[in-house]
Amino acid sequence: MACRLYRRLRRPPVALPDGYPPIPTVSAVLADWSVRFGQPKPELVHAVPSTLVDAAVARCAALTTPREPPVVVNRDTHLGNIVAAEREPWLLIDPKPYLGEAAFDIGFLIMIRIQRLPTAEHARRMVTATAAATGVDPGRACHWAFLRAMEEISWAVDDHVPRDLRLHLAVATALSGIAPSFEVS
Repeated sequence: MACRLYRRLRRPPVALPDGYPPIPTVSAVLADWSVRFGQPKPELVHAVPSTLVDAAVARCAALTTPREPPVVVNRDTHLGNIVAAEREPWLLIDPKPYLGEAAFDIGFLIMIRIQRLPTAEHARRMVTATAAATGVDPGRACHWAFLRAMEEISWAVDDHVPRDLRLHLAVATALSGIAPSFEVS
């Protein structure tokens, strides 16, 4: 259901009316992550294995050049923001639009689907199934999911939330472990 909604909402950007602010870009998010993980705060260095931080830097570099034209994606599509409706079977509420590749959007969905069982095998199944159901490259989706988990780790460190830190370290570790099995195009 969520994957069908993602595909249905995927749209090319259109010109915005005068006076509207520009839509933020995924490339700006990626630039922020490149700095966040390339020049990490001491607290992040202390809390996160260097292999994960190094992998985040490498994945930021690998995703710098999109493989498809940008579409409108949503920064915060979690299952709590998908509601039943009358005019459509399902609606997305509380949108946070960005311009970027579709796999960025799907990375967040993959990350939250892995949270319930953050193992390599479950992560592999989630990446494979979700990428196929949404029509995105599984390697790029895996990289985006990993980076979204790393962002959650960074926030957990900043906010001093050990439970979230443990959860997202497990998710990032699972995704990092399976990344070599997905070729990035």
